Amino acid sequence: MRTPRLPRTLGFLIAAGLVESCVGGSVLMTTFWLDVGFHAGARTTGLVLSIGTAVYLCSTILMGHLGDRVGTRRMTFLGAGLMALCTLGMVSVRTPWGLALPFAGRGLGAAMFWPSLAGWIGRGAGGAELHRRMAAYNIGWSSGSVVGSFLGGVAYQGLGPQRSLAWFTLGVVAAAMVILCLPALGAAAGADGAAGPPPSPRTDRWRAWLGMWVAFFVIASLRTHFPRYARLRYGFDPHDISACVVMLSASQMLVFLYLGVRRPRLALATWLARSQALAAVGLAALTTRWPTLGLLGLVAAGLNGGLAYTASIYHSLHGRADPARQGGINEMMVGSGSMLGAALGGLVAQQFGVAVTWRLDALLLLAALVAGMPRAAADHAK
Repeated sequence: MRTPRLPRTLGFLIAAGLVESCVGGSVLMTTFWLDVGFHAGARTTGLVLSIGTAVYLCSTILMGHLGDRVGTRRMTFLGAGLMALCTLGMVSVRTPWGLALPFAGRGLGAAMFWPSLAGWIGRGAGGAELHRRMAAYNIGWSSGSVVGSFLGGVAYQGLGPQRSLAWFTLGVVAAAMVILCLPALGAAAGADGAAGPPPSPRTDRWRAWLGMWVAFFVIASLRTHFPRYARLRYGFDPHDISACVVMLSASQMLVFLYLGVRRPRLALATWLARSQALAAVGLAALTTRWPTLGLLGLVAAGLNGGLAYTASIYHSLHGRADPARQGGINEMMVGSGSMLGAALGGLVAQQFGVAVTWRLDALLLLAALVAGMPRAAADHAK
């Protein structure tokens, strides 16, 4: 008897949303904890928060390869379990650097979870089916990012760090239970139909990966250092800052929703160059003293992140026989950009001020735009 598709697709959305909301919310909460509770500087905050990303970066391709071998559902479940355990371990931390080991463990758990979940959605899917699964996956984790951005500040002020971490742990455990309830896909995924389309050309994948790398460098820089910047420059409290970061995440989610439901062909990066130019202008606006312009900069960065990620995951998974490994490469690009965005952004901010960090981010966006121009010209010629 054929397994209904809706529960599986809905399961991708719920699992990705729960993990991203709880893990992302705990990261934002930790920025407040480090800044207000531990009085850590921008450099310490950036380095501590980048530890998990560094572990993620080093292990994501290997974990994706293992996911193809041992089963994507099994690897996804184990990754969620490890992230839950490490989140709970943060409760007893008493110093900023005491967060290093739990963050490292969460990085490994994330490397087990995300590439295998991406490989699960890409297994045997043709164009239309892949777009549908991608939409569920992207809307799931981006909506989780919106919720997590809201919960980070609210939980810190309302519950305190220890109780908040306990609730975030329960959310990740719930995601693991959802994964157990989903049917596994066979290696060939014959139920989904065809033998499979040809994979995307290598040049398309590399351009998509570059655009995404820069987009998530910028997003990580904003997520890590905007809270402190907004507190000092705009006088915002944690509630205000959480609302601002929600705008960054919500703009990403709206892109995923629009591309997944209305215009799936735009997943090929048709609008990426325009979004990179818009985000560069938005980052320049962040250096002004007007909060409204700063918020528009966050929205522009989120739009660029949504377009870049959609193009990258599409070209990574489309027609591939090793989707979890390709998902691992995709996530390695996300992880390396995020790690350097948090760490390098902190070093630049410490030495030259946070406004210089936003200018560096804008220059990287413009460089990626120039690098992608040959492909954009080819698309226009078609």
